[in-house]
Amino acid sequence: MVRLNATFMILLCIGVMGFAVVMAIHGGRDDDASALLKERMAQLMVKLDDEDPQECDRAEREIVDIGKVAIPHLRAAAASTNVDIARRARSILRQLGESTDSTQTEP
Repeated sequence: MVRLNATFMILLCIGVMGFAVVMAIHGGRDDDASALLKERMAQLMVKLDDEDPQECDRAEREIVDIGKVAIPHLRAAAASTNVDIARRARSILRQLGESTDSTQTEP
């Protein structure tokens, strides 16, 4: 019985420490994550107009994988004066199930 309780306490401590590590890494870092997302989206938007069509396709797939959090960035890109970036951004919005006629452009 004592051995079982000691094992349980050790496992409980490991679980609590693991949770603390996860919270230290991810908790309270929404601003950092948002800044990283904004930076990555800016990079991907530029790649949508790359000379290499495969690079454009890779960027498009990555944006689709990022998902709905990319929508504000895509809306801004859809209003771009760069025809290729705007076209691809609208295509990705459609793939994500979004309308492409929205006037919202703030990322």
